Amino acid sequence: MPGHFDYKEGICLIKNQEKLKSFYNVNIKKVLARRLNIPVESIRFINVAAAFLQGKIFNDNSITGNQNILGLTLGMGLGKSIHSGGVTADTAFWDSSFLNGIAEDYFSITWFVKRYHALNAKTIYGVKDLLASADTDLYAPIIFKEFGRNLASFLTPLIKKYAPVIIITGGNIGGASGTFLHVLTDTLKTNKAITEIRITKLNEFAALIGAAKRWEAVSN
Repeated sequence: MPGHFDYKEGICLIKNQEKLKSFYNVNIKKVLARRLNIPVESIRFINVAAAFLQGKIFNDNSITGNQNILGLTLGMGLGKSIHSGGVTADTAFWDSSFLNGIAEDYFSITWFVKRYHALNAKTIYGVKDLLASADTDLYAPIIFKEFGRNLASFLTPLIKKYAPVIIITGGNIGGASGTFLHVLTDTLKTNKAITEIRITKLNEFAALIGAAKRWEAVSN
């Protein structure tokens, strides 16, 4: 589950965001236990960004457990996690101040929808719509480049603080990385925040693998 969420008790605390509004203050653990007819003790929650990164690390033999690695999920919202000293954890930077709002305002599918409408008063319903018209739509490359520059500005202080050897990204927006990755890496170089950017194709499967590994760890 994404944050804000009480992972121990299973209570959704997400509000004032463009997702899961009807789940606010609902004990998801109890609801699932009742629907599935299993004990509540058989259900555990993990942050989706942390699960994503843990799953990718487990699935990638080129990554060693003692490296500093940042994970970034880009989709309905912004998820960010860090792996350091063999431990993977959510960093909850989605609501950190950025430009004229918070980070999630600029790094979610909603931003693409709003930005496209602001530029030409037309409506798209997601990144896939924009990607499909990238070769013919005047505004598509403008928006993707702006996204890449914004993402570089957001990541620069984090790279300088945590010194990750790799940043792993995924999610629905990550699937469009070919449209903004070059702008992202060039801007990071200009900002002297150089690191390797990897785009994973595992996406939600990485989170499933990570969740399974966490369950295995707490069950043994």
